[in-house]
Amino acid sequence: PPHTSFCRVIAMAKKRGNQADSPRKISGALAKGGRAPAKKGNKTGESVGDTVGGGYEKSGSSTKFALTHIFLSGLFFLAGTVTRPLIYIWNEQGVDNRILSASSYFSTVQETNEYDTPTRETQSESDDLSNSPAPGLFSGCDEAKLSNFIHASPQRGMHLACFGRDASRHLFIRLFRGAHNRTLERTIESEPTWRDVRKVLEGSLSLPPSGPLQQPWAIFDSEGGRLVGADDEIISEKRVVDDILRSDMMIIMEGGNWIWPGVRVGFKRTIDLYMQMPGLPDKGEDSSGQKAVIETLSLKPLVVSVKGFISKEECKHIQELAAPTLRYSGVSLMDHDKGKPASNWRTSQSTFLPSGQDAVVRVLEKRTASLTRIPMNHQEHVQVLRYGNGEKYDAHHDYFNPAMYQNDKNTMMQIQNGKRNRLATVFWYLSDVEKGGETIFPRHNGAPQPSDFSDCSRGLKVRPEEGKVIIFYSLDAAGRMDPLSLHGACKVDEGTKWAANKW
Repeated sequence: PPHTSFCRVIAMAKKRGNQADSPRKISGALAKGGRAPAKKGNKTGESVGDTVGGGYEKSGSSTKFALTHIFLSGLFFLAGTVTRPLIYIWNEQGVDNRILSASSYFSTVQETNEYDTPTRETQSESDDLSNSPAPGLFSGCDEAKLSNFIHASPQRGMHLACFGRDASRHLFIRLFRGAHNRTLERTIESEPTWRDVRKVLEGSLSLPPSGPLQQPWAIFDSEGGRLVGADDEIISEKRVVDDILRSDMMIIMEGGNWIWPGVRVGFKRTIDLYMQMPGLPDKGEDSSGQKAVIETLSLKPLVVSVKGFISKEECKHIQELAAPTLRYSGVSLMDHDKGKPASNWRTSQSTFLPSGQDAVVRVLEKRTASLTRIPMNHQEHVQVLRYGNGEKYDAHHDYFNPAMYQNDKNTMMQIQNGKRNRLATVFWYLSDVEKGGETIFPRHNGAPQPSDFSDCSRGLKVRPEEGKVIIFYSLDAAGRMDPLSLHGACKVDEGTKWAANKW
């Protein structure tokens, strides 16, 4: 290593100076702040310790000799520092784990990915994504499509992958780690199996294995249709690879569930709504014919909105269905709040509408599943809310933090000690509100924890609008709790607010 060579040259300079001039060690070095000499036998330590402690008295020639060697040692040190990068540049064929250059649309980020897999990584000689080692193989993964998924900063637990195959049946994989501009490329030089692809993805992206507190990661197409999961039982590996190749672009979610990529504030995407979940056979035949425009309101936390998702007639029906059974709302109390009344935080009225007992509710649940790309069996019963004048709900999280519910055996059992949790909330606005009643996110853009959880003066505010829904994610793409998802309901100043939670 360069620093070792430096120390050896210093030691040689000292030794030759001793032989030429018979210098005398200066006593009292420690009293003047010098370093204590190293133990006997550690030559490098002795040399450095002596230099720091004051060194030796030298004549002019000895000093000149030492300065010459110090200059040379510095030169050698510099040469040793730059040698390896120069080798990387000069010897393109002999260096593994290199980052590909990306187009002008994406800036390159240096990164090392260590894994042991029979694949070859190549490096593009151009800044244009079209000039890859396999030109034209990523036609379904062009800049226009990538712009719907690439973020300005890395997204934890979310990755993109583009696939292509040449005439020799080699599989080319382009990866965007963190759904960001970190571009890697891999090649499988044989007829690939699912196991080959999985090994490349796990090694290149450091995908976590499933465990007691970790859901298995999963792969989705660009429309949110689930293709395969890490722990799925595979009947035909060839079919899995064929499905992947047909999709052109894949999104890998470490938490195993689909999350709509926010991309940037104000970003809009139009999606199809299905009566049957995307990713299942014959989804096109079951299309409802409806479309939804998803707009990103915030990236931290991730909040998106869809206007006109629920019709006026559906909003009215839900209100009438819920009204007879409304009661003042309860809350799930954390261990340190046991025994306190729910009205300390929440003063609204609410009721639950069981799934399957009403045709309109059933249709809305299917529509919500299609919007989120999360199966209906992951949903809880819809909770309908009514906020009167002056009523509110202080800021809180919708996920259950296991650390806060250790004494609540029922909650801990439901969340499997933290492996399961509420991924997202689809909040239905069932009425307009004359004044107040906004949904607030006080930690918007990474703001600190508020001292007053009833304060509605700071943060992102979403105004109620009949028929609109917002989706805010309590967990990130890696399946970890997002503390920035803290949210509340500002008090209603005028009118009545009708809404519903779909967890």
